[in-house]
Amino acid sequence: MRINLAQIWARIYQEPRIKELIKSFHDEAIEWCHGRSWLVRLPVLIWFIYILINHLINPEYRSILGAFNYWVHEAGHLLLLPFVSGPFGLFLEAMAGTFLECLMPVVFMLAFYLKSDFFGISFCFGWLSTSLFYASWYISTAQITDNLLHDWHLILGTMGLLQYNRVLASIVKAGAVVMMLIGIISGLWLLWQMFKSREERSEAI
Repeated sequence: MRINLAQIWARIYQEPRIKELIKSFHDEAIEWCHGRSWLVRLPVLIWFIYILINHLINPEYRSILGAFNYWVHEAGHLLLLPFVSGPFGLFLEAMAGTFLECLMPVVFMLAFYLKSDFFGISFCFGWLSTSLFYASWYISTAQITDNLLHDWHLILGTMGLLQYNRVLASIVKAGAVVMMLIGIISGLWLLWQMFKSREERSEAI
């Protein structure tokens, strides 16, 4: 049975509540763009494009965000360390690093949404992408070592999925690319709306 994603999306979009929600979000984003500067935000998107290219060329590449993600990752381990007891506790402690690393941008994304900062949301998609790129690389190295201090060696080994680490790494990497593209494309759309609103204001004067 083949899954047609386009048909599934079309059915979802035709739902009145979903359609109304998307239109409301779209209109609110356009309104937010009025009077804001596209020029000061453009370097952020150029930077994310640079990050994406480097991640695709070199799986071990780390940006400034990647360095920050590392410390968030380690903080996730430390938060659960007092509760580690037995194999299951070690499993949760190993999971906590990557979980917190990916959760942090999602939390900030929600915060930006509540503040109606739409470019901040786009930024968080790019940030989440860097976390996923790191997770992808980390998962891909799970079979290289027998060291149980390697999070994903322990996680996948416990689940009996260690031999599938490269498949999982590829899936996570694909997710990282999608998140980065969402961040860049949505950011470019917002910048275009900012540019158009300024042009319209100039013509009205």
